[in-house]
Amino acid sequence: MKKIFGFILVICCCAVCAFGNGYGSVQQISQNKATYVYICTGGHATKYHRHSNCKGLGNCKGEIKKVSEVDAIRQGRTRCKICY
Repeated sequence: MKKIFGFILVICCCAVCAFGNGYGSVQQISQNKATYVYICTGGHATKYHRHSNCKGLGNCKGEIKKVSEVDAIRQGRTRCKICY
């Protein structure tokens, strides 16, 4: 019984990882109209921002660029916790 439960748990976890919950996924965003966000082009930047004057962009060592949210996600960036 424990092996079956463990197997089912693994399958469920894999399904969630494979299909995601839709939050912030490229598929969900690309179905909506294009949304533009702001990114820092500095070497260590990993977030995207809703506003160009977000506090999270205060330490940007590069240029602040306006890009589509889909492109920001494809670059591996995640939402800024300050402005989202």
